[in-house]
This record gives sequence, C-alpha cells and structure tokens, in this order.
Amino acid sequence: MKQFTKTERLNSLRMRFSGGGRLSIKRICDDFNVSTKTAKRDLEALSFMGAQLECDNIVDPPVWYESAASRKIEVRYSLHEVMALFTARRCFDFLENTSLEDAIERVYSRIESKLSKTDDIANAQKLVNKVYLIHEGPKRLKGKSSEVLDECLSALLMERKLKIRYRSSNGKLNSWLLCPYSLVVYKRGLYLAAACDEKDEAIRIFALERISSAAWQRSVSYEYPKNWNPEEYFASAFCIVPGTPQKVVLHFTPKTKRYIQLRTYHPTQRLRTLPNGTLQMTLNVPINFELVNWLLSFGPHVEVIKPESLRKEVAGQLQAALSQYGAEIAPMKDMNHREALQDTQTKDLFSDLEGEY
Repeated sequence: MKQFTKTERLNSLRMRFSGGGRLSIKRICDDFNVSTKTAKRDLEALSFMGAQLECDNIVDPPVWYESAASRKIEVRYSLHEVMALFTARRCFDFLENTSLEDAIERVYSRIESKLSKTDDIANAQKLVNKVYLIHEGPKRLKGKSSEVLDECLSALLMERKLKIRYRSSNGKLNSWLLCPYSLVVYKRGLYLAAACDEKDEAIRIFALERISSAAWQRSVSYEYPKNWNPEEYFASAFCIVPGTPQKVVLHFTPKTKRYIQLRTYHPTQRLRTLPNGTLQMTLNVPINFELVNWLLSFGPHVEVIKPESLRKEVAGQLQAALSQYGAEIAPMKDMNHREALQDTQTKDLFSDLEGEY
C-alpha cells in the first residue's frame, strides 16, 4: 500500500473535511496506513492550521468533521464566472453584520487576491458601479439575529434539530422544536422553512428576525427528507405563503396593459385583451394578505371580478383607506370628471413605459 507523506495526508484530509466528510480514527488509519497515534496527531495538526474540527460521539465509532461555519470549499473560476459572481454581490447586501456577510466578503477577497492581471482587478472593482441593483428596504438583521442565523445554519447543514423561541405576528412568544429544511431568501429577508415536531411535522415558515433565541441540538439528529423540494412547496404561493389555490379573475385598465404584460407575476398567469381594451388576467393562487396588498398597489387601475370574497375584501380595504382622508376627498358625481382624473393618473403612473419601467 502506498505510503503517504504527512503533507499529502493533511492535504487529502483537509479536502475531505471541506467537502463535508465525516471520518473516524479507524478510517483514517485504514485509508493512509498509519497508526492511531499518527491519525490523532494529523487531526491536531489540522486544528492548528485553522480547521475547526468537531467530534460526533453519538455514532459508534465516533467520527470527526469540520464545522459548517468554517468549512472551506476550493473552487476554480474562469474570468467570466468571477465577473458573474461580482454582479450578484449586491443581492446579499442585506446580510450586513451577520456571519454570512463575513463569509461572502472573505470569498470575494480571496477571488480578488487570485486575480493576477492589473486589468482584471480594475474591471472587477468597476463592477460595483457597472452593475447596480436597487432593492426594497431590507429586513433588520441586527443584535441577536446574527447569532440566530449561525445556529439555524449549523442545524440545517449538520441535520440537527433546532430549538427556538419565536414571536408571532400577534406578539406572543412560543417555543418550537424544528427540523430545518431550507433557508429562504425573499425580498431581502431570511426565512426558515421547517417541519414542526409539535404540529405533526407540518411545515411552517419562520421569519428570522422574529426568532428571539435559537440553539441547534447537537445530540438530536433528524433525517432530511429525500422528497423535499422547496420549489414545489412554494409553487402555489403568490409570494412566500403557500395555500390552497383559487381561480382569480382581474381586469386592468387599458392604459396599464403594456405595463402588466412586461412581467410574469405568477406561473399560472394568463392574459387576454377584451373587446373594450381591458386586460383580463386569470391566475390560480391562495387568497391571502399577499395578494390583497398587491392588488391595492394598483389603486383604481384594477378591478377584482372573481372570487366575490376577494372583491369584497379589496373594496373594504379601499373604503377604509378612503375614510382616513375624510373631507379632503371631494365627491365626484360627474362620471366624465372621474374618468378624466383616472386617465390623468394613469398617464402619470404608466407613461414612457419603455424608458422608465
């Protein structure tokens, strides 16, 4: 059997641990034809070199692995791939003051350090201005959120259960024991999709900023489901909240037609222009606050046709909003005046479509 030098052994072990390998002392001895003492010394050497190794004593024999937070994965990039990475950098700027931000910055620093040509370095730095992303306001991930994120990531990557304290939208604080399935990024916020032991393993979505404390259970593992597919799970959702889909029929005013046709708001969306120029949209989505808020954003430029329950909900929300302005809203009994005002509003909001939207 081949005799490995110490350098060869350490390089091989480092690559295996970085790739998620879990090795027992006996396995190291067998693979490299070394004694138990040498295998232990190699592990100590890796730790001295910066690898954060941990021992899982639950299994027999115990196995060693590198913690998820410090695991290093070596990847080679072409110049075009490097440029693509830099264009995506701003997508994750909402992770400020978290361990993920630190990890992302280290990755980009290492990439920059590997760029040998002066022109390549300059071009990579220029991408900060050449590709600029404008986002909605980010979720606030401050204070304990960074620690909570670390615990969630460890539980997810190591497939260990996660114990959390979670504050619901009504302000009530509850304890949960979770089996994490996916870390979800939505509108510059982080969410955890997880099965809940207390709810017969029903899957729920937890907003990270509402988790007041989290601790991954090192001695309590779970089996990550082979059939879990987040794309399928969220397929019915209009945004991030899944549910039972219902057929929704909407009518958009003629002058909003080009604007609406530029985007696919949901995979089930179907568009049809009616004889009077109105744009009809049909889609199958859950009826919840996400859909209602989206419809309200179009103001007078959309009418809910079906279902009746959604039509009443949107009408009620519009009436409640109108009541807040009281006497400032002058009654418009003249239909021609009302239509003229709506036509002006439409022109202001959706004009110069090709250049501005």
